[in-house]
Amino acid sequence: MSSTRSSDIEAAKTPKEFLEGFSNFAEFIASDDDLSIYRRFRSLSARNLLYLQAELQVLEAQLRDLDEKGKAEIDNGGNLGDKIELLQVARDWESFVRKADHEDERQMKKMKMVIEIRRVMKEYQKALLLQSKVMALDAPGERALDVFKRWFERKQPLVGYGGELLSDKADVVSLRKEVDPDRLSKFMQDHFGYLFKMK
Repeated sequence: MSSTRSSDIEAAKTPKEFLEGFSNFAEFIASDDDLSIYRRFRSLSARNLLYLQAELQVLEAQLRDLDEKGKAEIDNGGNLGDKIELLQVARDWESFVRKADHEDERQMKKMKMVIEIRRVMKEYQKALLLQSKVMALDAPGERALDVFKRWFERKQPLVGYGGELLSDKADVVSLRKEVDPDRLSKFMQDHFGYLFKMK
C-alpha cells in the first residue's frame, strides 16, 4: 500500500475539527436533531410580557382619560358648533384624521396615542403567541440532555455567561421530540464517541 493511500485512509478516520467556540458547538448541535436544545428563558419571557402589558395599561388609561375629557366638554361646555364637531370626530375616522392632520392639538395627541397603542399592541400580541408556542415545546429527552451535557462540560465551547447555559436544566427546551432515544445513543457512540473518551 502506498504511503499516500495510507495517509488518505488515516485522514478519513480522523474526526474533522472545527474552530472552538460557537463554531464547534453549532456543528455538534447540527449533528443530530435531538441535540437541538436551547434555553427557554421562562422568567425573562414573562418579564417581557409584563413590561409590554404594563405599557399598554398606561396607554389604555391615557386614552380613556382623553375620552372622558372629550365627553365632559360635549356635555358641559362649549358652543353648539364645537359640540357637533367633537361628536363628529368621535364617531367618524376620516374626521378624526382630518382634524389631527390640521394641527388640532387635542386630536393630534389622541392620534399619536392611537398609533403608539397599535405599535405596542402588535408587539404584545406577537410576543403572547410566540410564548404560547415556546410553552408547548417539550423538555429534552433524558438521554439527549445527558449527551448534550457531557459534551458541553467536556469541550466547554462557551465562556462568560455562555458557560452557564445548563445552570438551570428545567429551563431548557428541545425543538424535537425524542422518538427513539436508542437511535441518538447509537449515533453519538458511532460518530462522536471519541469526544467522551478520557485523555
